[in-house]
Amino acid sequence: MKLYKYMRALEDTICSKKESCKEYRGVMISERLRKMLTYSRIYLSNPEVFNDPFDGYFSIQFESEQDKDDAKKIIERKAEQFVKEGKITKKRADRIKDSLFTQISLENFRVACFSEDDKNDLMWAHYADQHRGVCLVYEIDDKRAAFTVENNCCVFVENDVDDTECYGCFGGGGVKLLLERINYRKNKEFLKISLGKVVDEYNTEWPMYTKSTVWEYEHEIRLVAKLPFGCAFSDDTYFCKINKSSLKEVRFGIRLEKKYQQQLQEIIKRSGYMNVVFKQAVVNTNNFSIDFKNIN
Repeated sequence: MKLYKYMRALEDTICSKKESCKEYRGVMISERLRKMLTYSRIYLSNPEVFNDPFDGYFSIQFESEQDKDDAKKIIERKAEQFVKEGKITKKRADRIKDSLFTQISLENFRVACFSEDDKNDLMWAHYADQHRGVCLVYEIDDKRAAFTVENNCCVFVENDVDDTECYGCFGGGGVKLLLERINYRKNKEFLKISLGKVVDEYNTEWPMYTKSTVWEYEHEIRLVAKLPFGCAFSDDTYFCKINKSSLKEVRFGIRLEKKYQQQLQEIIKRSGYMNVVFKQAVVNTNNFSIDFKNIN
């Protein structure tokens, strides 16, 4: 399976000094991209920061007002109990109570997004900085073989010090890695409650893999790290480690300057990758499409 990661390549740098800032202002390779390539990382994001306001949430559909009242009382009682037992924070408990009748955040998931589409103009525009970014091409045939496991951990928390590879193990065997295609639907799925009981089968993984058909152009596949329901990730930075052999290509956007392309090639070469192919996106002058040519 080939996965295409469209992303920014550059970020602005501004000096911390008030004097002569023009001398320090400039553009550099994105820190996120540099670390991904240098340390073979796939970063996992909080779905709450995604551009789809429905992403990372689930909703409950109550059959009656009595079901609503009963649910509110149960949630308030359980939330108070779990806070006392240290199972959840008060902040998390308050968020659940406040969103019970709208959308409840699934804080036990972190996500990395890919596409199956290798020549998607909109993905270049929306996620790769209007063609000033890159597309990383990974090939994953066996999820268990592609991702590194250390001390029973497949998810790690970043703790970089002085730009050295410093990180900690997170969650141990309690974290589950999922790799699935997005299911695009016209209508939203609900957890349905009637007379205090769940009416139909419902899995809290479904919202992570279900989106409106308006996003269908992305042809998305997601790598999802899942904690047991009721647990939550913190605001730390999380990632998986992918084997270097999984990175097959790096594609440069039409507008990415040559000097930054060369810098990225150097990062990959000195980081121990083998046989990565570099390609340049070019305009097809015969129609509205993009072609790619190999870079020697």
